[in-house]
Amino acid sequence: MSEKLRALWLALLLVPTLAWATQTVDFQLPGLDGQPVKLSDYRGRWVVLNFWATWCPPCLEEMPELEAFHRSDSAVVVGVNFETVDREVLADFVADLAISYPVALAGMESPEGLPKLRGLPTTFLVSPQGELVRTHTGIVTAALLEDLLADLRDDREEALR
Repeated sequence: MSEKLRALWLALLLVPTLAWATQTVDFQLPGLDGQPVKLSDYRGRWVVLNFWATWCPPCLEEMPELEAFHRSDSAVVVGVNFETVDREVLADFVADLAISYPVALAGMESPEGLPKLRGLPTTFLVSPQGELVRTHTGIVTAALLEDLLADLRDDREEALR
């Protein structure tokens, strides 16, 4: 196979990957307070989407870390409850944990445009442009989120040079 043909095949193989990598994600879910939570409302900021459930011990373990990270103002944290639960019961649960970041209700369905969840907790990092750039399944800490965002910011700055 000639070098030109090999290069063309490689380019064709990369096209779907590049299109997906620059695809923006957006959704609207009901919020815990009854108001809609729209991902697009946070454009211009890094967003940490954390999927969790009340019955999930690792989810509960990471919530103080997410709260600390949210208060640091490095990014917006949005908790997405991934279970079927009464809104008032969930509101009391969140209040008992002193969670100040927005909480959206997904029921048992991943919002359109996001990959199917493989477990809980799952955290997605969304760029200021609305692009899904990282997925992490398992517990996150404030320090891990700071490190991930620092790496992503460095990568973006390097790509712009």
